[in-house]
Amino acid sequence: MHCVWLPDVAEEEMVWLPESEVHHVVHVLRATVGTPVRFTNGAGVTGTAEIAEISKKACRVRVLTRVQHQRTHPEIHIAFGVLHNADRLQFVMEKLTELGVHRITPLITEHTERRQFNHEKAKAHMIAAIKQSGHAFLPDLTDLVKFLQWIPQVPADMQKCIAHCHVPALPPLPATIDTNRPVCLLIGPEGDFSPDEVRAATQAGFTEVSLGNAVLRAETAAMAAVIMIQTKHLLHV
Repeated sequence: MHCVWLPDVAEEEMVWLPESEVHHVVHVLRATVGTPVRFTNGAGVTGTAEIAEISKKACRVRVLTRVQHQRTHPEIHIAFGVLHNADRLQFVMEKLTELGVHRITPLITEHTERRQFNHEKAKAHMIAAIKQSGHAFLPDLTDLVKFLQWIPQVPADMQKCIAHCHVPALPPLPATIDTNRPVCLLIGPEGDFSPDEVRAATQAGFTEVSLGNAVLRAETAAMAAVIMIQTKHLLHV
């Protein structure tokens, strides 16, 4: 059953699909009145619906069931240097969404080559990812921000970690964190963080951590870190 993005589901029984969904439902799936669909609103509600009205440019569904979900631990905030390659950037946004992180912050760092970030395009890829994975929550995507401007803004009550390759013997990430508390993790761009950025992060309360012996691509590092945190949480529940 196809899943649609239905951000305005609220408590209404009859809901118009967003314009971004209509083309796919009407012209690709060739849905008709009565076709069943699943939906997610990205804010904790999923359910089932059926096509109730349809035209070339509009489509309305009748909501049949709703399920209200609760956020699960661990709460993970990933902040990463924006990748230069657009395909790799799209990939990491989709995978972090599928893995269920709570927040994503794109950063401009000293070694960041890409200085622009298309927020709406990135969000569209994230929406596609929660539709595919069935997640009830869309990660909070913040605006592009400069690294040194952002690090003082991280709440003091979060566990703050920075993964980098400058020091060979750092404590492993899973041994460093308590998965019952929110975690904010910094992942560098191609070329890693600069020594000055690592120093600024540690002065702001970030703990230096290792993700293993291999030198990982930035997108691999981000995904590996999330899986490490989630696995530790599952093993200790």
